[in-house]
Amino acid sequence: DVSPAGPPQISLFSLALRASAGLRNYPPQSGVCEMSSGFLTGDFGTIIPDIVSFIASGTAGADGKPDPGDTLTIVFWPPTNFARLPSKGITKAQIDAILSLSLSIGASYSGRWINTETLQITLLDTTGADPWLLGRLVVTCKPGAVAPIRNADGISLGCFDASLPVSGDFGVSLLTLGITAVGDSNPAVSAGDLIIVAF
Repeated sequence: DVSPAGPPQISLFSLALRASAGLRNYPPQSGVCEMSSGFLTGDFGTIIPDIVSFIASGTAGADGKPDPGDTLTIVFWPPTNFARLPSKGITKAQIDAILSLSLSIGASYSGRWINTETLQITLLDTTGADPWLLGRLVVTCKPGAVAPIRNADGISLGCFDASLPVSGDFGVSLLTLGITAVGDSNPAVSAGDLIIVAF
């Protein structure tokens, strides 16, 4: 019956032997054993969270590129323990401690947990962001983090999944129109000259 107990958390739970227990070897020749174990390893047959979707959303500019205010939304399943982070005001350093991005998304970003399954990253400063992120940007969990993303009870192993390349967009680019004249050595307009229209 484990109903009155809080779940022992992997990598956090440990045991200590009390000297008052008088634990010795057999036949009893050693001194009283008084020591502590390492942290609990393994799992209790729980499901480790996986990344089920990774979506970009452009709200700041219709240029198709990442801009401050654009977001990246990561959905996990089953529900997580928030990686023991606050629900909002998550810093870039805290995000980088639990997740790895295959490309740079800029110099600064923050995060918030919308619910136990959904982490939203908001771009704050896109200086240095890699171009053409869509279709190439992948996010990967860091299972070796000090406090990795675990299941809601915090008793699973850390998430080690990688997403599919990001979907969605950073705002649909508006069409641009350019025209260029191409002719021969004759400076005047003549037959055979071209006007090239490019979108």
